[in-house]
Amino acid sequence: MSWLQKHYGQGLKTAYLAILILGALILSLYLPASWQQKLCLAGLLILLIAIHADLRDGGLLSRLIFRYGGSYQLRNYLTSLASFVFTTALLLIIGSWHLSLIMLYLIPIVLTSIRSGYKVSLAFTSFLLVGLITIYGRGGYLNKDAYMFFALFIALTIASGTIADRLRRAAVDLSALYESGKAISSKLDEGEIVSMVANIIFFDIRPQLLTIFLYDASKGKLKLSFWRGLPGQFHNLEFDLGQGITGRSALRRKVINLSERRFQSRLGFETLVNSAVAVPMLAGDQLVGVIFAGRRSRSGFDFENIRFLEALSSQAAIAIQNARSYGQVKREASTDALTGLFNRAAFIERLDLEWRRATRYESPLSLIIIDVDLFKSVNDSYGHLRGDAVLAELGGLLRKAVRETDFVARYGGEEFSIILPHTHHKDAYFVADKLRRVVAESEFGGGEEEPIKLTISLGLASYPGSSSSKSELLYQADQALYQAKAKRNSLFSSMGADYSPTESPLES
Repeated sequence: MSWLQKHYGQGLKTAYLAILILGALILSLYLPASWQQKLCLAGLLILLIAIHADLRDGGLLSRLIFRYGGSYQLRNYLTSLASFVFTTALLLIIGSWHLSLIMLYLIPIVLTSIRSGYKVSLAFTSFLLVGLITIYGRGGYLNKDAYMFFALFIALTIASGTIADRLRRAAVDLSALYESGKAISSKLDEGEIVSMVANIIFFDIRPQLLTIFLYDASKGKLKLSFWRGLPGQFHNLEFDLGQGITGRSALRRKVINLSERRFQSRLGFETLVNSAVAVPMLAGDQLVGVIFAGRRSRSGFDFENIRFLEALSSQAAIAIQNARSYGQVKREASTDALTGLFNRAAFIERLDLEWRRATRYESPLSLIIIDVDLFKSVNDSYGHLRGDAVLAELGGLLRKAVRETDFVARYGGEEFSIILPHTHHKDAYFVADKLRRVVAESEFGGGEEEPIKLTISLGLASYPGSSSSKSELLYQADQALYQAKAKRNSLFSSMGADYSPTESPLES
């Protein structure tokens, strides 16, 4: 069908309208009326088709309404009203209120139900019945058949409207799930996925309280990742599986939908609402987290709400798993397997980022390159396995000796590099000299074997001190290291070999 619409869409629409118009002409010919009346009827039916049929921009009346700034809801109301008015005009032209012709009102009733739902259709139908009862009452035609037709109008209004509402809701949910699925799956950050899922839930089911917990398999606990409508004392929630409604949903891997009367053993935050639903986020059989939504009313959440949350939670679970897998692969790709520090590729990427930040915001940036003195003798004397252990231990020592905001990487072989954002040359010099002294005073690869003593040589360059480009910063640090290696256990700076401040602002 989609292929036909794609290649013959305009032809199908023309054929569809032709069939409707032909049907209107045939109907007008068979109605008990004069030729003049039949022509009027045919014109009214054709106009009614033009109003309701899916012509360009939604039909004639829709185009007029939208042209003057009307809303979609106004279009539905006026289109529904027009269908009742035209049907009434049709009966007035015929001049007959026989019960068989009154059945023509079934058309606007169904159309209104489809367009606006059973509540609007019921309102129109109620006004219609008041008019019909008035007409039939005056003519003395109120009998069992009339009441049967009126009851049929009411039943059809409710039935068609309810079905149309559920179909409309299902279509909206499916569309929302499709669009949200595409958006969620395109994200590779766990926090962004959780925030997007929360926004979708609020837009669709509008809970007063929403919390999303992610499962930490290493600890066996659920940890709060997102909240809205939650007081501050609950913002650090962390609890075991099986605790409260949320924990039980996670443990059983099932949806729990409860009203106030059935709440038992609730956690503190779960007592803030009178009805709630907890939906586990599952990727296959693996628990990823739990969505908890609550309302202050006792009515709770209906079947459509729960079905929507189940479908969305599955999409979210898969997306979070993908994000975690991507993050793990990215970490492994940027991590040196021996030392656990970042590798050279990650260092180059981070240096580019920090350089752009420094030049944009005119903030200082320093770079230290480190080389282990005479490390080849360590490998020759103690073997490569022990040499690798010494490098790993040295990497950990360097990481602990600097700030969390500093970026430590294994530059290659026995070389290390440290990026110090927002650090002036003078401060960086004292950091580098502190590292030199800490390493010289430490012992490596001890335990049951003889400990190994090491010294390091360091080269330092800074922006905006002596470097005007990223490549120049890297080159100057490397040249300073080359000078330091000639002396060993020394620090050279791009500001000159004799640059040696006496007091560190970091320590004062």
